[in-house]
Amino acid sequence: MAIPTYDELMYPVLKVLSDNIERSGEEISNIIADELNLSEEERNLIYPNNPKKIFKDRIAWARTYLKKAGLIFSPQRATSKITELGLSVIKKAPTKLDLKYLEKFESFRQFKHISSNKKQLKKIIILIMKRLKLLMKC
Repeated sequence: MAIPTYDELMYPVLKVLSDNIERSGEEISNIIADELNLSEEERNLIYPNNPKKIFKDRIAWARTYLKKAGLIFSPQRATSKITELGLSVIKKAPTKLDLKYLEKFESFRQFKHISSNKKQLKKIIILIMKRLKLLMKC
């Protein structure tokens, strides 16, 4: 089985947390890996240029996006718990929970807007730095 993408893991993460129990990222990863029948090899597969485990990293990204949408929160470092909003999403049983779905939530739209502004600012700074280097050569 191929390791699911982070957006394919968002619904399983929310589903695991739907029992309203605070869980660690490790616990969430293990529950979902068991449900998906991932082999030990798949669970421990790392990126070619990075020592991070792919599956755990994708779970972490799924948790990040769910948190930014207000569907889960972190009561403590490295833990997650579902919010009332998250419970209402689970009750609706969406056919697909992806970034487009998360855009229904204002907090997620604000997060994306801020991220977009940071990227634009970074491009502007790089452009300014290049121009400064050219000026310094003159």
